[in-house]
Amino acid sequence: MFDPTRATNQTQYKDTFNLAPGCYSIIIEDTDSDGLSFWYSTQVEGETAGSMRLRLVGGSYHRYDFSVGFTMNVPENDLMHQIAIFPNPSNGLTNVEVSGAVNNDANLEILDLTGRLIYSEKMNATANFAESFVDVSTYKSGTYLVKIITNDRVYTKSLVKQ
Repeated sequence: MFDPTRATNQTQYKDTFNLAPGCYSIIIEDTDSDGLSFWYSTQVEGETAGSMRLRLVGGSYHRYDFSVGFTMNVPENDLMHQIAIFPNPSNGLTNVEVSGAVNNDANLEILDLTGRLIYSEKMNATANFAESFVDVSTYKSGTYLVKIITNDRVYTKSLVKQ
């Protein structure tokens, strides 16, 4: 089980849950009342912006309230692709993810703002999810364009190197 008193900055924590059918809620207790990202903590206390994501293995994202093992008799909408880059801004190992219809094939490109290709790799992909881990520690400080290319679409999002 995750112990928040032992959490460190710039660290990604992953866990897998095998839940019985039912309805669940995730509750995050914030004892500082400053959320996962607060400007004062970043500038003065050296904390970084945080994020929390729940992913059903296979690529669908659920946040806070969700069910397992049965339907709620509500029509499902097709998921749009969702790109996540974290931490962002970053000065080290950065996780790049895309969820949606990836169809087992996705490529990652990182370009500088002049359009010059800085990095390229084939992402670890499944039918509905792809991810890559990129070390940006040697990149110059600034903004970069992250480009994810799947069989059907091309997606872009910015990455800031501190």
